[in-house]
Amino acid sequence: MSRTISRWELDEIDVSESAQGAALRVVERMTGEKDDVGARWETAVRLAHANGASLREIAEVAGVSPQTISNLCKADPSDDLAQRHQVADELAAEAQLLELYD
Repeated sequence: MSRTISRWELDEIDVSESAQGAALRVVERMTGEKDDVGARWETAVRLAHANGASLREIAEVAGVSPQTISNLCKADPSDDLAQRHQVADELAAEAQLLELYD
């Protein structure tokens, strides 16, 4: 049985330099993944809007305000064309799966 460790308990744990280095490498890797997921999310939002979804609909699904979605859609997309195609392909595959289960 596992238990949740509080932040204060974590501060008191003495970690070796190797464990600390490993933990920092995990944080670094996860940060890169977070950035990639964020860029893909932004691309998916732009694609949804370009395909006719309203700002309000996108915001509701994304759990953010319509203003956030509006700002994102107005901003110049910094992602490259390959990433937009990859997200579009994933959305198409998702749509096909949904059709199979309807």
